[in-house]
Amino acid sequence: MLKAVFVIFGLALAGCGEKSEKRPVTFTPTNNVTPNNGTNNVTPNNTILENNVVGDVFYWEDVKPIVDAKCVACHTPGAIGPFPLTTYEEVFAVKELVKTEVASKTMPPFNYDTKCQEYTHDPTLSGEELATVVAWVDAGAPEGDSAEEGPAIQVRFPDPPTFDTTLVMAEAYTPLKSPDDYRCFIVDWPHQTKKYVTGFGVEPGEDAIVHHVIAFLAPPSAVAEAQALDDREPGPGYTCFGTANINDQSWMGSWAPGGAPAKYAPGTGLPVEPGSKMIIQVHYNTLTEDARPDLTTVNFETADTVEREAIWMPWANPTWLNGNMPIRAGDADASHQFMYDPTVFLSEGRPLKIWGAGLHMHLLGTSIRGWILRGDGTEDCLADSPRYDFNWQGGVGFAEPITINPGDRLALECHWDNSMANQPMVDGTRVTPADRNWGEGTLDEMCLGLFYITL
Repeated sequence: MLKAVFVIFGLALAGCGEKSEKRPVTFTPTNNVTPNNGTNNVTPNNTILENNVVGDVFYWEDVKPIVDAKCVACHTPGAIGPFPLTTYEEVFAVKELVKTEVASKTMPPFNYDTKCQEYTHDPTLSGEELATVVAWVDAGAPEGDSAEEGPAIQVRFPDPPTFDTTLVMAEAYTPLKSPDDYRCFIVDWPHQTKKYVTGFGVEPGEDAIVHHVIAFLAPPSAVAEAQALDDREPGPGYTCFGTANINDQSWMGSWAPGGAPAKYAPGTGLPVEPGSKMIIQVHYNTLTEDARPDLTTVNFETADTVEREAIWMPWANPTWLNGNMPIRAGDADASHQFMYDPTVFLSEGRPLKIWGAGLHMHLLGTSIRGWILRGDGTEDCLADSPRYDFNWQGGVGFAEPITINPGDRLALECHWDNSMANQPMVDGTRVTPADRNWGEGTLDEMCLGLFYITL
């Protein structure tokens, strides 16, 4: 079995398009490379349309099938989208915004370049679909005939998890530290037999102040250590930074802004022994919001058996965590890179399979990619986010698992824009550029990959 080595710590995971998460906005990033808040006025003239549309274009015949397939999952009443797009009238009312967002490729939100790898779900518009929407708006957005509705577009969505285990913080917690409060809450694991976690999701209680959530497993051997940390501090939970602060722990799942419930690769799962505890780490950020009581929930899909035991492996240069990832004030293209053979310490030199990935930075990040540098010098792209958007930190599952062999190196590279023009707005004022480095704070930075791995 895999060695459950906790390589480094951090944050990330899961995709968009589910209906159970609200989109938190606690600040206004102004990244000039990527529109970060979904409403930036990006001129579509900067986008080269890949197809020309010939002839008349109508809502019912041409546009509705595209909207239904690529937009409605998020833009329906009660879902993550800020307004519905379920009728002609609703789409027509925001047609110029729709044109701007699809032409700039901000919507549908997907951080990953689909030329890098074949993923289990690609929500992006094809060149023909994009050109159709733009041409329709340019023509005045005619409705057409509802009797002539075009055929539905088939989209392959990942199977959603079916949750059977729900864990809630024992009592509400109000952040005490500002602007960042990292708190770990111990929650009982209810099952009396060995289980495998095969899916994960988070329902943040107060999503305006919840920056991220990570579920760590404390096996029976580590429960007393975790409880001792909790007993030393008054109030719910205990202070933790990055990890659960115990020696024996493993990552079970995580949530960040834009994240949605995720079902893990078929036939795989994360083992949990009876007598274990789950430690829910919540990062609260009150940079622009007042502290308020939070009661966050984590959900698990479980199975009694799986074909392959898996782990989530965080991946970054360990020296970055010690202040060796400088991002100088004013540098419009700072970058750092790391690569290493994970089979050396993770599988005693045996091949590994990578089933999915998530990539994570903070507000200044402009691009991040992960790949395998093969022993023969060739490269296999795993995940590439050339226009990183902090508000949509989705993960990706691979259509087929990718093998990494002894002698191969798992590589990660990040780029940041720390110029004045790219600083976030806090309370209506743009932050002054300052030297940044690795850190858990919202105004700190990270360069983190997260990989779902089996032997």
